[in-house]
Amino acid sequence: ILPTKTLEVAGKKIAIGSLMGESMKAKIADQSVDVSPSATEAATKMIEQMTSEKASFKVLLAHMSADDAAELAKAVPGFDVVVSQS
Repeated sequence: ILPTKTLEVAGKKIAIGSLMGESMKAKIADQSVDVSPSATEAATKMIEQMTSEKASFKVLLAHMSADDAAELAKAVPGFDVVVSQS
């Protein structure tokens, strides 16, 4: 199950997904935390899920560097907004 949430606001469905990139794993104290699947694979599945839910607006909260988030947005088109935080 992907970490997504779909809300309805003013008659529009807003889907929000969150994922963590490899660059953030080093910042986690517990190195046993698994960040599989890859960010690209996870984002692709999120877009498919959001599309099947007929989301009007798709948002990705990307816990990774801004460069990695920009690269991911190019690799997996479909998000209306990508917010990165590293």
